[in-house]
Amino acid sequence: TTTKKEITARTKLEGKLPTADKGLEASQRKVKELEEQNGSLVGKMMTLDKKKGALTEKVCSFELAIKEYKDLTALQKEIVGARDALANKDTASSNK
Repeated sequence: TTTKKEITARTKLEGKLPTADKGLEASQRKVKELEEQNGSLVGKMMTLDKKKGALTEKVCSFELAIKEYKDLTALQKEIVGARDALANKDTASSNK
């Protein structure tokens, strides 16, 4: 047998069900929205990773170009030094 108190409690709970259902639906919509935002952020992160990779390649290429420039500059200085030494040697031999 159900008491009047139990019936009253059940009635109150049943009255709260529509509100709870609406709250649950709102929470589910919010979860779906957040999942979509997360997916968008993951996509943006992947794009940024690709751009980072491309920039890293450019930096490496740039660093290699700087090294080659320095090597060529050093070689040029050696050539100029050798040419000057030959010119000085020729000048010294012609002055004799």
